[in-house]
Amino acid sequence: MSADARPVREAEWVKLGRPGSLRMTYPGPVVVFIPLWVAILGVQVSNLLDADLGLSMLMAPVGLVLSLVVVHLLIRLRYPQAVVSLEAGQIRVGKRTFSFEQVDAAFLYSLGRGDKRQVNLVLTSGKRKFLEFPIVVRRGQSSLPEEREVMAEVLRRSSIAMPKDPNDPTGRFAHYNFPGHITREEAIDVVLHPPGPNDPLPVPEG
Repeated sequence: MSADARPVREAEWVKLGRPGSLRMTYPGPVVVFIPLWVAILGVQVSNLLDADLGLSMLMAPVGLVLSLVVVHLLIRLRYPQAVVSLEAGQIRVGKRTFSFEQVDAAFLYSLGRGDKRQVNLVLTSGKRKFLEFPIVVRRGQSSLPEEREVMAEVLRRSSIAMPKDPNDPTGRFAHYNFPGHITREEAIDVVLHPPGPNDPLPVPEG
């Protein structure tokens, strides 16, 4: 945040997306496996301690609930709520605040295919990733239109550009030299027009 930036009133901040969730961040099987493993471990520990059957049965659900809570909290810390002030031209993620102009690169990554494909837009500042915006979540659902409009305005006022390779002065092969990276115009377009399950992305897909 620049030194001469004015203070932003709390009423100006608009929420963008939501804090990280189990469903959006990790594939379902992974989220199920970790708590299940903890529950089984709890039963094994109680057996080693020669606990009675009732205590063993109690430790399994307790371990399951605790592991779910811990995983959920860790994800919320890893992906905090992002808020935007269009008036001040600032975006805040956790304790960090950036001006729109400090957003200098964007790239896409996708998980899965067809109806299970997830598409996220990642923003960076000074080569440091600070925000992941879900464009398409599972079952082909896209983020809310009003959130996409806010994100599009952030992108319009950003400094996003494709990285440059001295061996490719025209940038003709930039999408292949820097996989996943997209231009500002491509970022705006994919945010305002989320791709369908089988629509191509503006980046090479493996």
